[in-house]
Amino acid sequence: MMKNHKTGINKIPALWVGAAVLTVLAVIHLLDARAGAAESGDLWLTGRYLAAALAAVITAVIGGELLLGRRMAGRMRLEVSI
Repeated sequence: MMKNHKTGINKIPALWVGAAVLTVLAVIHLLDARAGAAESGDLWLTGRYLAAALAAVITAVIGGELLLGRRMAGRMRLEVSI
């Protein structure tokens, strides 16, 4: 995180915020899928969902970095006051 010394506001790159949101949604879906897999007896599905969620987050971060590039990603920042 970069600190703006004049205003005291932290700036977080939007790409990482998006990856964090995607991770939270993936965990929620994984827990729901795990409950369904446990009820049906197919617990092997949990590992597949975990691998798919991990691949989705990694693909989103790498794809965002490649599509937006560092020049555009530097302009897209979310300001969060702490």
